[in-house]
Amino acid sequence: MPHPFDIAGLCMESEPARSRHRAAMLVTTIEADHPARAAGALFELWDGPPSWFYVPSLDLQPSLAHALVKGADAGFINALKTAGGPEALGAIVRGTLEGAEQRLVALSAERDTLYAGSGAMAVAVVASAERLAIGWVGMARAYLVRGGVVEQLTTDHTMRNDALRGGLGAEIAAQMPADVQTRVLGMRQSGESTPVDIVSRDVQPGDWVVMVTQEVHRAVEIAEMGSAIAAAEDAEAAAALVMGRALGKSRGHSLGVVVMRRA
Repeated sequence: MPHPFDIAGLCMESEPARSRHRAAMLVTTIEADHPARAAGALFELWDGPPSWFYVPSLDLQPSLAHALVKGADAGFINALKTAGGPEALGAIVRGTLEGAEQRLVALSAERDTLYAGSGAMAVAVVASAERLAIGWVGMARAYLVRGGVVEQLTTDHTMRNDALRGGLGAEIAAQMPADVQTRVLGMRQSGESTPVDIVSRDVQPGDWVVMVTQEVHRAVEIAEMGSAIAAAEDAEAAAALVMGRALGKSRGHSLGVVVMRRA
C-alpha cells in the first residue's frame, strides 16, 4: 500500500560562498504498527561574531548544519516510532526542535570562541493520516495549500508581532521593526530551551504543506503560488517549482524548501 505522504525538499545557494547563512533540512517517513507518519524539518542557520571576523563562514557552517540535523533526526526517529495518537504530534515537534537546539548549544560550548553567536531559525512538521502539527522558531514559515488556496500557518517571531501579541495596538506596533527576530534556536540560557510555537490542523487528501526559509518567502509570494503548487505532479516537483522561482529573484543567499503532500 502506498505511503499516505509524499515529502521532498531542496536546499540551494543562489550565489555560493557569498552568504553567511546556510539552509539545512531533514525529511523522513515511517510506517510502524501504528498509522504511517511523515516528518520534516528545515533550518536557516548563521555563524555570528566573532567567528565572522576571524574564520570563513563556509568552514563553520557544515558543522553547525550537521549538529542541527543530527539533533532533529534523533528526535524524529525516536518519536515517530513511539505509539501515540494525533494529540501527541505537537509534543513530537517540540521535542525535535529542542533536540536540535541541544546539539547546537553543545557545539557552541565545545568551541565557544569560534561558534559564539551562532543560531538558527527553524520550522518542523509531523503528520499522521488525519492530523499535523507545525512548530517554528524565528522567521521560517509554513503554509497549508488546500484546493489551491494558501493559508500561512506560522507567525514570524519579530519585534512587531511580539508587540501585537503582547496587546499593544496596531498603530504602536507598526512603528516597530518588522524584520528584527526575537526568537532563534541557540538563544537559550541557563539550560532553558527556546520557546517553540505549535499549531495543529486536520489533514485532508490533496493537502500540501510548504515550509520555507526566510530568504525564500522574502523572494517569493507563496500566497500567489497556490494553484501552481496544487497542480504539481508530486512533492519533489512542487519543491523544485518554489525553489526555481526563489533562485530567480534572490542573490547571495542560501535557500531551503520542504514540501509535503497528503495523497
